[in-house]
Amino acid sequence: MTHSAFSFVTHKRSQRALRTSTRVLTLSALTAALALGVQAASAATPDFSSVSAATATAPTNTNSLLAGASLTTGKRLQSTNGLYRLTLQGDGNLVIYTAAGKPIWATNTVGRGGVRLVLQKDSNLVLYTSKGKAVWASNTVGKGAAYLLLKDDGNLVLNNATGAKVWATNTAGVPYASMVSFGDSLSDVGTYRVSTIAAVGGGKYNVNGPVGRNWTEVLSAALQLKTPCAAQTGLNSVIPSIPPAAVTNHAGCYGYAQGGARVTNPVGPGNINTYPQDANGALGQMTDPVINQINRHLNTVGGRFSGKELVTVLAGGNDAFMNLAIVAGTAAATNNDPGAVGAASQNAVAAMAQAGAELAADVNTLIVGKGAKRVVVMTLPDLSQTPYALTKPASTQGLINAMVTAFNSALTSNLQASSAVLVVDAYAQGRLQFANPAQYGITSVTTPACDLTKTIFASSLVCSTATLATGDVSRYAFADGVHPAPYGYALLAGYTAYKMAAQSWLTAPRQ
Repeated sequence: MTHSAFSFVTHKRSQRALRTSTRVLTLSALTAALALGVQAASAATPDFSSVSAATATAPTNTNSLLAGASLTTGKRLQSTNGLYRLTLQGDGNLVIYTAAGKPIWATNTVGRGGVRLVLQKDSNLVLYTSKGKAVWASNTVGKGAAYLLLKDDGNLVLNNATGAKVWATNTAGVPYASMVSFGDSLSDVGTYRVSTIAAVGGGKYNVNGPVGRNWTEVLSAALQLKTPCAAQTGLNSVIPSIPPAAVTNHAGCYGYAQGGARVTNPVGPGNINTYPQDANGALGQMTDPVINQINRHLNTVGGRFSGKELVTVLAGGNDAFMNLAIVAGTAAATNNDPGAVGAASQNAVAAMAQAGAELAADVNTLIVGKGAKRVVVMTLPDLSQTPYALTKPASTQGLINAMVTAFNSALTSNLQASSAVLVVDAYAQGRLQFANPAQYGITSVTTPACDLTKTIFASSLVCSTATLATGDVSRYAFADGVHPAPYGYALLAGYTAYKMAAQSWLTAPRQ
């Protein structure tokens, strides 16, 4: 394989579409995904209709209400991260809800006829009936309140003109101290952003650039946490145009996920130990497995989690690809002998079940067992519905799906029942998106956003706005054959936030 992949051709239209859709791919995509996630998961869909104030002085920001403005029945304010909303209900109750529809504060005025919430010029916030009778008030007359604000932490506050708080619902939870992520390329925040890969603007399996954030990065931003950074960087490349980079650990960085990483086996796709049998191994990815990632973190933090961090776990895809390669090798070596291929396929499915059980054991023993109180465990998405798999025969797609479902079944059945673990079913949600892309705002689930003829090994690792396919790809689900594009990642983050909101997990547990 030649390495002229670094000679890029710019597609101006694609660049412009992706740049101008920054909010679509990040914050507003997360908000939309929250609503769509609710629709897909529950018949009791919270009201996400737009707010409109009753006076000309109403603010344009839907998370705030200026002095003199009002909020009427059925209207709402929504936090900028889409995780909280304040609604004046038809029963007269003013309620703060999480995005999943869980109430966290209310005026407790059901049946008292409240139809209009007004931030008066005297700085008092008052809920009135249609006849002008006050049924609830903040009792802040003369305190100089200039605006009402629904914050991203769920707190509803009255601030004065300088931004100082004069009243609050005190519904803000304790923010997470950090996010700690374990897994593979779907959560990798820059392990291989070194050497020539960094020089050409690559380093993540995504559309690299300002809007190229994966689901952990989008979720971290929504929760107002520190931007995730790679705990370890490096590369063992033997490609002349991509010099190797020393393995370096970064203090204070908790993004342990690595492209190519498996659950337990240290040799994953792109690892130098797969070369020369697999040309991709020349890249020399480190592929540190999840069990090692967890142990490295424990060694860094004194052997235990604090209980104040949000831990994410998503792995298994590379175990599937490595097992699929074994089946393909068997088919090639036996001239597609049905018996041999069938036996190899059964072994692959069994190996995936074993990997799922191993990941569950890691979560049980090394994460929850070591003090973590908030652990999001993601099921493996359906790899049989990726652009890569769709180019394969139906029998291969069936095998891939069987491997994925075996992994997920073993993972979920072996996880110990715990209030510290939240399983997010990326498999089921991804299949809903594949079956109903328009419902989720997706314009393609079959074509990569990146022009893979311009990226090494047909990978999004070095994809950027300079190597996009022609046209508007801002709402494509995939960046390459298997990795999500920014919009796909934002949908995954949104669905995760929705599931977290339903469990009151948008903030850390109180210690």
